[in-house]
Amino acid sequence: MSTQSCILIVDDEEIGRNTLESLLLMEGYQLEFANNGVEALKKAESVLPDLILLDVMMPIMDGYECCQHLRQNPLLAEVPVIIVTTLDSRDSLLRGIDVGADDFISKPFDRLELRARVRTITRLNRQRRLLNERAKFAWVVENADEGYVLITPENIIKYANPQACVFLGTNKSRLLEQDFFKIIQQQYNPQPPEAWTSWQHNELIRYLVLPESREHPPLWLQIDVLPLPARVENGYLLRLMDVTEKIVLARQRWAFNSSISHKLLTPLNGLSILNIFKEEDFTNAQAHDYMKLAQGSAERLADQISGILQYLDSTGIFYGGFTQVLAGIEYIFRQLCEEMGLKQLVVQFDAVPLTTEVLISGQAIELILRELLINAKKFHPEKQPSMSISAEENKEEHLLVLHIVDDGTTIAATELKKVLQPYYQSGKYFTGEIAGMGLGLAMVSQLLWGIGGNCSITNRLDGKAGTEVVIAIPTPA
Repeated sequence: MSTQSCILIVDDEEIGRNTLESLLLMEGYQLEFANNGVEALKKAESVLPDLILLDVMMPIMDGYECCQHLRQNPLLAEVPVIIVTTLDSRDSLLRGIDVGADDFISKPFDRLELRARVRTITRLNRQRRLLNERAKFAWVVENADEGYVLITPENIIKYANPQACVFLGTNKSRLLEQDFFKIIQQQYNPQPPEAWTSWQHNELIRYLVLPESREHPPLWLQIDVLPLPARVENGYLLRLMDVTEKIVLARQRWAFNSSISHKLLTPLNGLSILNIFKEEDFTNAQAHDYMKLAQGSAERLADQISGILQYLDSTGIFYGGFTQVLAGIEYIFRQLCEEMGLKQLVVQFDAVPLTTEVLISGQAIELILRELLINAKKFHPEKQPSMSISAEENKEEHLLVLHIVDDGTTIAATELKKVLQPYYQSGKYFTGEIAGMGLGLAMVSQLLWGIGGNCSITNRLDGKAGTEVVIAIPTPA
């Protein structure tokens, strides 16, 4: 709302409009003008004035009829109207009251009286409108699907709307005057950690993640810091938005695309060999060998399509109480390296029993490792990285921690914190050479956050070129 009160002056005589303009212009009002009642109704809807000074004697539509139309318009019904008239009879005053006028001023004007009445009415009307707007805003916030929390610079909660109480799992009386971070850490994992460092000022996307369990589905809240008006005391307004559906759909789309591309391309390549033969070649013994190869590829393609259709029928590949053992992870890692032609690999799982269980599906593990290996290969100078994978167990936090190390390119220290942000463009992982490269690693981290794990990436600690990706996967408690 503008800080300048708007007054609509309605008079068919130019001298009348000029007189009122000269009296009010120096008061700092925004002045609008109309020549008759019909024009006044259109103008009033356009500018929504704080006050209308309405002359009675006008052609086309007089002031009384115009005032009556104003009161019948829901948009203008509460705008104060002062009738400006030369009539001084009891009947004219009663008629003005009957059509809804708020006050009367008689011509010729008493300058001081006119200014005082206008000043009083505009002040009262703007206060009323401010209160109405605040009431509407409060209603919207109280009934919003998003949660809103107002906290002090010391993170003490001063306000929480009903939806925020739902997200934070308690009522308003138990939230107020409590430390916001102590409250959220009772249920949620703040992710990614770097987005919550100096969170008041950085522009990274931040989440509160309630990992899925056998008892409840996952919940993802995106936390935005909204600006407060300058006149409000120091503090922060936080918006909590449920983005679970958006996160899950994006991850499922990525997982589906990642799964089917390699499954379909390999057998299709085998079938393409048929293009080199002519009809007379099928008497050749070598052609029969190629036909067997093509037949095997066709059978494999049929199997893969069947698997894809089963995937589409499933509810998900990450959740639902899936488990995998460390031996299965080793098998998947070796199979992927063989498929990609990576021959220099080291597996160091001696510190953890191969029967150790993790709460994740084999397909999810395959997607994670495939994404990491694809990146390592694509951005290695010779496209042939040396890969190593090792494991350790964090029994206190019920996590299996995998370290995947390559000998490719080193990432600049300033970019490391942003690498796992969706679509972040970095010299190594997000050069723009590969469509979607800015999304895969973000999906890996989101997948792990969604089941109570985590992911991080650093340069190698031994001083050599390359990176180390650490993924932590929950184990049964």
